[in-house]
Amino acid sequence: MERNWNRFGPKRKTSETDKLAAEIRQKYLVEQKTLRATAAELDMTVDALNWFVRAYEIPKRSNPRNAKPEEVARIAARIEEDHWENGKTLRQICREIGIGWPKMQWYLKRYNISRRRRIESIVHATGGHGYNWKGGKFLYRHRKTNGDPGKPYVMLLKPDHPNANKSGRIYEHRYVMAEHIGRPIKVDEVVHHVNGDTLDNRIENLEVRHRGTPEDYHHGYLTVCPRCGYDLYR
Repeated sequence: MERNWNRFGPKRKTSETDKLAAEIRQKYLVEQKTLRATAAELDMTVDALNWFVRAYEIPKRSNPRNAKPEEVARIAARIEEDHWENGKTLRQICREIGIGWPKMQWYLKRYNISRRRRIESIVHATGGHGYNWKGGKFLYRHRKTNGDPGKPYVMLLKPDHPNANKSGRIYEHRYVMAEHIGRPIKVDEVVHHVNGDTLDNRIENLEVRHRGTPEDYHHGYLTVCPRCGYDLYR
């Protein structure tokens, strides 16, 4: 958009400035962005943006130093409660309240609100697990002796499941099928991927078969009906 005004803003209101004023209200008051960030996104100087604030009477967000003491105390109490009791991070609280990081620092210092250590935030966010916790799901490959990395399989951490190994892990396709038929997978059964994609663990893509020969491991006879889950050989 071509603008015929200098760094201090336009000289008068026009239809173009009306549209820009609406955008400023949206970004500054609704999206809670700072004036400097709003000016950068709209490709104008801070001086020009201040012209819009004055000309269109756009209210500025309250500064905690100028707000009423009871209002400031209420916000400080909410910050402490959300951070310590509700387990939210300070950045999350900033977004919810609509304040910037400098204002958050002011509240912490003014009301002596202590911060959780980084490791405490990580443990809380992951439900007591480590920083790299992926929900107990990871990829595993059957590596072969000839150097072939093998097909990838999804494994889950289910230590209480009857089909779990000594590490408490179970293949996702075996877990999905066991939940579908309502019983553990037997020792002489395999769960076969119909389309050959070992990462496609939809129930429609899985079949329970008897273990075949070593040369044809996954193609024994069906032991469970693929449609209704009924045991064919009880």
